[in-house]
Amino acid sequence: MALFIVLVAPEARGRSMEAGVEFQAGFIPLFNVDDGTYTKGDPALGLAAYAERRVLHRLYVGGEFGCMWIKSIHAERPRLILNPMARVRFVVPLGGPLTMHLMAGAGGTIWTKDPRTDMGLGVDLSDARGGFSLRIGLGLSYPITRRTVLYLYGGYFASNTTGGGVSVVMDTVLLSTGLGYRF
Repeated sequence: MALFIVLVAPEARGRSMEAGVEFQAGFIPLFNVDDGTYTKGDPALGLAAYAERRVLHRLYVGGEFGCMWIKSIHAERPRLILNPMARVRFVVPLGGPLTMHLMAGAGGTIWTKDPRTDMGLGVDLSDARGGFSLRIGLGLSYPITRRTVLYLYGGYFASNTTGGGVSVVMDTVLLSTGLGYRF
């Protein structure tokens, strides 16, 4: 108990919450249908909003809600997926104003219903489908003001959906940038 108080109590005096928004771009997306069919995708754009609480000196825990527009090279238009996730972030000061961040998130995914969008994967994906999403990243932050921080992350994102006896995984290399506000 004493160790917990020593680690956590000093954080109660400082800014222990952070919220922000990220703009995301998925490069080199790949769709994998469970029958072994792989299909390349067009770059995927997305947004994510997050809120976190510092629980230890360098550890934040929170949640994020992201949305991304995904499209295979055979599709006519992109499809919206929603990704609510729990996330954890570990902060490592690099000296000066730069800070490194290791981030991981996991949670659900919803491929929204869209009967007009054929993903071009050889299976019917027009109904709403649920599944699992995963995100890991390594990034840097730079303070703009005492409370506002600019972020840049590189990492990996995957969204797995199952329905109608068919599983589809979309994964991509993810680059994101955004602003965080500490309070």
